[in-house]
Amino acid sequence: MRLARMLCLLTLVGFCVSVARADATDPIVRTNSGGDPTCGPNPTPPLCLLSDTLTLDYVATTFPISFVNDTGSILDHFFLVFTNVPDTISFQCFTDIWTDCSQGSSGTTTTFSFFDVPANLGKCASNGINGGNCPGFLAVNEEATTTVQPLVSETPEPDSILLFGTGLIALFVGARRRIHVRS
Repeated sequence: MRLARMLCLLTLVGFCVSVARADATDPIVRTNSGGDPTCGPNPTPPLCLLSDTLTLDYVATTFPISFVNDTGSILDHFFLVFTNVPDTISFQCFTDIWTDCSQGSSGTTTTFSFFDVPANLGKCASNGINGGNCPGFLAVNEEATTTVQPLVSETPEPDSILLFGTGLIALFVGARRRIHVRS
């Protein structure tokens, strides 16, 4: 009987350990200004941005990515498109260029829209800090960099909580039996 209980407990703990895993990282997409470089021929960094949209393969891209506004006019809005994004990944978005960043997903494509909200001009509330000064545009021949930074979640996963709870129950049962045997 004791062996059967022990095997049952070990099976349950083994199952919980095999299920407990880290969720996919929720990266921060950060697009910040970076000076006035010379735009080289693609794909040599920094990339030459010839329109208001930059499309990158999320899986195949090595971050950070630098790009230069080579459109011939200032960019008061910018679209960053990631293709081949796994379903389990969600993003946060920050910038020190534009005052706002929104995002939308469709299938394996995630699009970030960087733009200015007239009421927020100059405020960099989207940069992860309060305050700062956003110019609201990317000037001609100005460089910007996009990075993807993983987030560390402070919330325990349900499987980890189940594993922890199973361990506490096992300790409680063992302690109770030990006290019962002594008395």
